[in-house]
Amino acid sequence: MCIFSSLLFALSSVFCLTNSQAQNRIPIPYSLTVKGQIQCEKRPGVWKVTGTKIDLYDEDTIFDSHMGSTVVTDQAGYFEVSGWAVEEPLAGPIDPYLDIVYTCGQVARPCILRFVVGGKDVLPFQTIDVGTISLTMRDCKKN
Repeated sequence: MCIFSSLLFALSSVFCLTNSQAQNRIPIPYSLTVKGQIQCEKRPGVWKVTGTKIDLYDEDTIFDSHMGSTVVTDQAGYFEVSGWAVEEPLAGPIDPYLDIVYTCGQVARPCILRFVVGGKDVLPFQTIDVGTISLTMRDCKKN
């Protein structure tokens, strides 16, 4: 009987340890909304900002994850993009960024700007206002 009790205690201890470790690995869902305004050459309305394409991504170690939404700016350059991601607790919070595809009214091929959002302080359910993002054709990474 004593051996059976010891074995039962050992098995229950292993189960509790395993269960506790599993609880620490439950993925955390993140829902994020990012809003702001796009300006070209620091002059709103001077250069075309309507229809500037914006994608929301989560930077990961191997492959970045599209967070599920693509939007285009309105006539004044305003946008609001939302998405979600799931992150392992040991990996820390998500690392969101915007891919902004723009031309600023130029005929040339579109440029892409990667704009990091929120740093390491992103919470699971959050709205971040990035304010005004000024684009320039001089710092253009060609698409």
